[in-house]
Amino acid sequence: MATALQAVEVIRDLRHSFNIGRLQMCRADEWLNALLAERIDSGEKRSLRSSGGRKKLQKH
Repeated sequence: MATALQAVEVIRDLRHSFNIGRLQMCRADEWLNALLAERIDSGEKRSLRSSGGRKKLQKH
């Protein structure tokens, strides 16, 4: 299971590979930034990387 940071890298790779439009990627980047900020604000900063993301994703 990919971590949130790995997901960011994958999406950025996809943007370059498939030349996704700027507007769509801005929305995706905003969503990911909001997701990361939410996890950090709720005290999950430490567990975000160590858990591999599986438990956190199932919770939502």
